[in-house]
Amino acid sequence: MSLAEAGLSALVAQLAAQGHRIVGAGIVFASGRELPDLAGILKSHALIHTAEGEFFRDVLVCACERRSLPVTRIKERDVRDLDADAWAHIDGLGKSLGPPWRQDEKLASMAAWMALAAQRRR
Repeated sequence: MSLAEAGLSALVAQLAAQGHRIVGAGIVFASGRELPDLAGILKSHALIHTAEGEFFRDVLVCACERRSLPVTRIKERDVRDLDADAWAHIDGLGKSLGPPWRQDEKLASMAAWMALAAQRRR
């Protein structure tokens, strides 16, 4: 079992012990252009970091799929384009949850919300 699968299994078990049921995952992907081949990536320090982020997202997708958890893939620009009421709700969550509540936490929360909505439609 991979480290990602082991971590995901532990998280699912911990949440199940608290009475929660995991129905899927929402993962925010970059909105930019596709990455070049490996040689092109290695020519740019910035592209190396971009590729690293894509790699980790792909690992999370694989871990979820191996656990039969549906994955909702969401482009960052699609999350950012949601209406102001949705963002106001997410901002309100930060007030009740406390710091840190940066853009990453907001995007992840919105992705989770969108994944939950996608599961309800199925």
